[in-house]
Amino acid sequence: MNNNFYNYPRGVVRSPILVLVFSILSCGIYFFYWLYATANELKMYSSRGDINPGLDTLISVLCFPYILYWFYKYSKIVYEEQTKINSFATDNSVINTLLPVFGLAVVSAIIMQSDLNNLWTNQRMY
Repeated sequence: MNNNFYNYPRGVVRSPILVLVFSILSCGIYFFYWLYATANELKMYSSRGDINPGLDTLISVLCFPYILYWFYKYSKIVYEEQTKINSFATDNSVINTLLPVFGLAVVSAIIMQSDLNNLWTNQRMY
């Protein structure tokens, strides 16, 4: 295995069910931490300049409709990164955008965490 593999930034593999449990137990605080952590990990992984984890999380806390955009934007980024490494790529941006409309934002987080886990564990080795 190439030593560069260990230096390649990737995100934390989290249990999707624990994202749900911690979000419920913390009355939603963990959910917003998860938004920030996920955006930050994707920024480091993809080296994209259009990702601002702090601002995106702050606006999501202050303005509910923005969370719809957040899920759409970051689901698309996950999908794009999955296709780059030829892993099993799923574009869940539409479903992840619609679920929060019905009060199921944490379900979108579960779906997205599952996709992220796929990305983190199937990344390309250089």
